[in-house]
Amino acid sequence: MQTELGRIWWALPGPHSFISDVVDALEEGRSIILALPSTAPTGLHGHLIANVDLRGTLEWKTVDLSGAGRVAQILANELIPLARRPPRAFANDIVLDPGLQATVVQLTGIEQGGRFKEFVAFLAEFLSCVRKSARSKRATPRLLFDLPKALLRNPQIGSDIDTIRLFEWAGRVRPSDMQLYVSTRMQGRSGLGPTNLLERIVVEFAGWDSNLADELSKWSSTDLLHPLVGLQKLARNRDMRGLSWQAGTQDMFGARSLSHILYHVATEDHEEITKRLWRAHVSEVFPWLEEMRAHLIDRFRSAIRLPHVLQNDEIIHDADLLEIGQLHWNLRHLARLPDERLTLVNLCKLARNDLAHRRPVETNRLQLLDHEWKQALGR
Repeated sequence: MQTELGRIWWALPGPHSFISDVVDALEEGRSIILALPSTAPTGLHGHLIANVDLRGTLEWKTVDLSGAGRVAQILANELIPLARRPPRAFANDIVLDPGLQATVVQLTGIEQGGRFKEFVAFLAEFLSCVRKSARSKRATPRLLFDLPKALLRNPQIGSDIDTIRLFEWAGRVRPSDMQLYVSTRMQGRSGLGPTNLLERIVVEFAGWDSNLADELSKWSSTDLLHPLVGLQKLARNRDMRGLSWQAGTQDMFGARSLSHILYHVATEDHEEITKRLWRAHVSEVFPWLEEMRAHLIDRFRSAIRLPHVLQNDEIIHDADLLEIGQLHWNLRHLARLPDERLTLVNLCKLARNDLAHRRPVETNRLQLLDHEWKQALGR
């Protein structure tokens, strides 16, 4: 089941476009730097390999550079058959080998300080050889490697449109991607009333982080409606000290620049937790309240007293224009209906006040709304 869900994630528009852009650049003959935060979703490299295999134009090899030996020699030993392998290999031998012209070489193990410095020197030589070969239109191997953003400050690591491209994961996940993904993780779990509130809470807190979405999707309804304690536990259990985490705490999520929710938890910014919970409620509960307002106006239309004069002397002649608070006042004070007939109207008014004051609707109030709404519909 996990493999199937991984396929769903990488088939979504944002993630799929990232995969396609990288594979397109590889097919064009460019090497690739992947700038990935620790919050990047799992399975990226596996799906890159799968897409390369699907197109059938390139061969994928993975080489670990963390062991002893020079970078060029490790690559030659792993990639070039013994019959044509030079006793002491250089970057040029990798570039010019005829068996590697359509090869993507994924490099791992270059993150350590000493090995990274050596790799930077090798990469500069490798790219210089690639540029010379490009003049003769000769195909060359492509390198692909991951680097935390903190290491990208090295002046020798950067994009060159002809030889090497930098792809950042930042801004690749859209809210619609995460909404679709979470719906696959929470089938049968929507929210109170006709809402998708539980799904929306996961989307608001997960942001672009599909790994966090996986965890939140398993939470109970109670934990999602009151998420602070659970988020604090997640923050304690995650290692958030590395460079990759520091570089990955902020991203574009749709039109918003969003910080990772666990960053806010770690800095005790509980206001942000309330804000995101409120955003989820506004997205899902507010349309439900509007649906109930329309239902209640139709239900009590004959009892509504018009014209309805507001405190600022504005006059409402059309019952459909009454806001829920105005409807409650009209039915209670002008039509003089008993309170027991106005339970749902009052609950809608209180819930609307919660949202208007940037508060999520109280859980008990949501449950009462759900009960009264079903009663009103005869369910």
